[in-house]
Amino acid sequence: MLAFEWFLGKNTAGKPLYDSTTGGSRDGINEDKLNENQGGESSIMFVIAHLTLLEIL
Repeated sequence: MLAFEWFLGKNTAGKPLYDSTTGGSRDGINEDKLNENQGGESSIMFVIAHLTLLEIL
């Protein structure tokens, strides 16, 4: 649950990396802001985290 919540804003930036308008996930957190890139790897990791969470609930 903690890993999935990281994508939703429970991280050092306090901002969601997951973007519900695009369905993608930003690439990471820079020192003071989010990296706005939404690469394939980041989006795949969000989907894996989401599916894993659904599996255990």
